Amino acid sequence: MNMVGSNYPIVEELPIIYKFYRNIDRVLMKNKEKTIFGYHPFVVFRNRLNSLAFRTILISKKIYKSETDEGFVMFLPLFDQAGASIIFEKCYAPEICSLVKSLIPRVDIFIDIGANRSRNISC
Repeated sequence: MNMVGSNYPIVEELPIIYKFYRNIDRVLMKNKEKTIFGYHPFVVFRNRLNSLAFRTILISKKIYKSETDEGFVMFLPLFDQAGASIIFEKCYAPEICSLVKSLIPRVDIFIDIGANRSRNISC
């Protein structure tokens, strides 16, 4: 078992297919504010594309050690769509970040166990 409690290896660099896909994700998210009749078509398309990609090509059985733009180090399963925004955008929930940063002087480790869990995770 490794340090995050799973049998999957930890990597600090994204595999090449993830780097390629990250560029597609970024292009779509640059247009996230555009709306058509109140809908965000680029976000909807990105989410559907992510769903398909994480079932077909983004299936690496590795844990990615990533640092977010907010300065948090996170361990993310590369085969779990729940971590896509952190993997591709290096962004974590801003409201949670401000709360955690206010608590940091009092704690050493913050664990977000959340409700997102891929059907493919087996630790």
